[in-house]
Amino acid sequence: MDLILVRLKEVSKSNEVKTDWGFVTEIKTDTKLEQEQFATQEAYVVWVGPWAYGSQSAECKEGDLVLIAKYSGEDRSDLTNDGAIHRLILDKDIFGVFEGEELCQ
Repeated sequence: MDLILVRLKEVSKSNEVKTDWGFVTEIKTDTKLEQEQFATQEAYVVWVGPWAYGSQSAECKEGDLVLIAKYSGEDRSDLTNDGAIHRLILDKDIFGVFEGEELCQ
């Protein structure tokens, strides 16, 4: 089974981009917010299936923050009872793994 269960990260719907000090550096238009939401989404890995990545070494592990396609996989929030949105995705639908503040892959 090449499946991975992820919990979707909450996304800020704010149209302002602020620095750590609270200064507004950008105001996003509705069109830009829509484009960002349709492209990719961040999620936390909850479970990695035994056949994920085949004979390659695993690219992600439980607890990792990953970047996935916005509409990849199947909604499976019924598998947990924590109220979060979960999705079963294929290993190939993970575009990268976040490490610290940067995307590494």
